[in-house]
Amino acid sequence: MPVAMKCVVCGRVQLLPPSTALKRRCCSRECSQKITPRLTSHRESNTRLHGIWCQMKGRCNCKTNPGFAYYGGRGVRVCEEWKDSYDSFRDWANANGYQDRLELDRINVNGNYEPENCRWATRTQQMRNTRKRVNAKTSRFKGVSLHSQNKRWIAQIGINKRTIYVGSFDTEEQAALAYDERALQEFGEFANVNFSRKEGVSR
Repeated sequence: MPVAMKCVVCGRVQLLPPSTALKRRCCSRECSQKITPRLTSHRESNTRLHGIWCQMKGRCNCKTNPGFAYYGGRGVRVCEEWKDSYDSFRDWANANGYQDRLELDRINVNGNYEPENCRWATRTQQMRNTRKRVNAKTSRFKGVSLHSQNKRWIAQIGINKRTIYVGSFDTEEQAALAYDERALQEFGEFANVNFSRKEGVSR
């Protein structure tokens, strides 16, 4: 009975014989070359960590990948150290707390995949470090919106699947700073704030 195999690069699903599906991660030679341009001897192609490495490269390099618009399409790149070397990525991962329950997270969500900008996080921690919604219409800051009636700026934050009211402010910047303060209190290093913690300027 055929088994569905989803390509880790472009996301295409193929129905393959079970024995073939277990051995393949890519749907074509073209996709395979995008993530593994040279032969490897690590024998870890079927591990979760190797899959994370492939998916990272696919999001940044393959225009047909479902996530390309949010990564490679925005200019996010994989550093030279990791781009062609799974061994380098694996060594960094194991030295920096990789566990099977954790996911790869970029500290600066607008930055590249590189050792200085990556860490391992739970799904909950990773979701706290997200960008401002691209479809937000009333404010350029995360967690801030303009009240349609009194025209004051409202700061709100999501905690444990609940929206918490932070406060009402005269200016957009005041509301953004209030959001940042609450986010840092709740999420610590995983908070994605509007203003740099050192320079005090917008990201």
